[in-house]
Amino acid sequence: MAIGALLAPLVEAPAASAAARADEVRHPVTSVDPLIGSAGGGNTYRGANLPFGMIAWSPTSTTGDQTNTAAANGYAYDTTRVRGFSLTHVNGAGCHPGAAGDVPIMPFVGEVDSSPTADTKDQKYAATFPHEKEKAEPGHYRVGLDSGASADLAVTERAGVGDPLRYDPTNEPGIHAPWLYNALGQPWKTQVTVRQIVTTVYGTGPKGLPGNDDLGTMSAWYVFAALGLYPQAPGRAEALLTGPLFPYAEIAPAGRRRALTIDAPDASDTHPYVHAVRVNGRPHATSWLDGSVVRQGGSLSFDLADRPDTGWATAPGRLPR
Repeated sequence: MAIGALLAPLVEAPAASAAARADEVRHPVTSVDPLIGSAGGGNTYRGANLPFGMIAWSPTSTTGDQTNTAAANGYAYDTTRVRGFSLTHVNGAGCHPGAAGDVPIMPFVGEVDSSPTADTKDQKYAATFPHEKEKAEPGHYRVGLDSGASADLAVTERAGVGDPLRYDPTNEPGIHAPWLYNALGQPWKTQVTVRQIVTTVYGTGPKGLPGNDDLGTMSAWYVFAALGLYPQAPGRAEALLTGPLFPYAEIAPAGRRRALTIDAPDASDTHPYVHAVRVNGRPHATSWLDGSVVRQGGSLSFDLADRPDTGWATAPGRLPR
């Protein structure tokens, strides 16, 4: 009898649980408070991320020393001055990363007439903000800066995007940033951003490179951008696409492999946008190439335009991964 009395409530539990579930919050993630632990030594960050994602898109606080952020994780609630927004935050970090491994992207109002990496005291490019203009929720962060600029950050599992943002093209770890728009279904933003960098940051003469070439890295970026394709990941043959700078180019591989020819008859300063692409004569509706095109060679043809084509290569199921 005693055992039966104990089991009776358990037998009735499913009906009671079902009634309780009807009153539960449909999406409990909306109740998450990203502010928890961002002060008092908790060392958490309040930026945008997703479960099992690779991106931690969050502000990086500064107290006037680029090599030592205001908190071990890069963000401190009590320090209302930021030097940028980076992708590399973790909760409960044991060190202040500063400029070591941290690649901040900063919206800036004014003329960028010097390298942000040279602003070691964060006096020129950093900006203050009030918490009243800061809002964080799961997967999303936005803030209004006292400079008049703002940042609105969101993430996917493997990419982060902010609008509007500027980044430092002299800093090698961030040179892939303009190509992220392809993965977000907005390839026309990659096209205009890459072309702007090619025509304004690079040049001729002794100061023609924006920063340390580091075994050819910065020069290679320009070559890929001018060809209209860029490695999706180091050491792999998949490539991201943008508008070529030249009407014709040929990549002749070593050995007996077939060359890859790139045709863009309308290429010019006024035609940076991609309207259509053909691979070996067949229509190609994605902003990336699989590795076979680079490995085996063939033909790559671009139809370019003077205005964005917001319909090309935007299908959600066919974006770069």
